[in-house]
Amino acid sequence: MDKYRLVETYAQVVKNIARFNSSLPASDELQKRLPAFLHWYYSPEVNALAPARFIAYQDMDSSLYLAMKDSDKDSREAVKWLCHWFKPAEELELDSLKKHLIIMTANFNKTPHKLVRVYEPINSIRLIKEPVFLH
Repeated sequence: MDKYRLVETYAQVVKNIARFNSSLPASDELQKRLPAFLHWYYSPEVNALAPARFIAYQDMDSSLYLAMKDSDKDSREAVKWLCHWFKPAEELELDSLKKHLIIMTANFNKTPHKLVRVYEPINSIRLIKEPVFLH
């Protein structure tokens, strides 16, 4: 059985975004990779961003993610799958989310990739918040 199964719900994505952000301070390896992540996804439910390949697979954690480099998984599959729930951020949202990302990565003395892409949930990010149950 493949240990990398794509997420099936938006709630799983949000859980992974929260997990990425909570594991980042303790993982030097994840911190080192911050400038390499090209596709970032924002969750208003947890007010946080996380990279595509980390959030697109079920029950992701830092050790599973770091082991992924030896698998055939790359961010193209993740980005394609995440379009079920996300769209590219535009205009004011894009500026705001890029600033959020710059501040987040600066906390680890890093800067985002110069070609970074930022995505927001399809359902009106700031105005409508559907309940997400993280347990």
